[in-house]
Amino acid sequence: MRDPVQVLNALCEHSKVSAYRYERLYRILFNEEMFFIAYQRKYANQGNMTPGADGRTVDRMSIDP
Repeated sequence: MRDPVQVLNALCEHSKVSAYRYERLYRILFNEEMFFIAYQRKYANQGNMTPGADGRTVDRMSIDP
């Protein structure tokens, strides 16, 4: 399995290219460590308490279903 930090860095770089087409993103969801690293990155940013598309903020994130 690929290193989650490298995957997130690659996704960040691709997000800067408007013509980039993401494929098979669902594969990332199988790596639980990816969620922990993404949470750390999001939680550390200013504005982390801004509700997302689902209306939730970072403090309501959980790995429990």
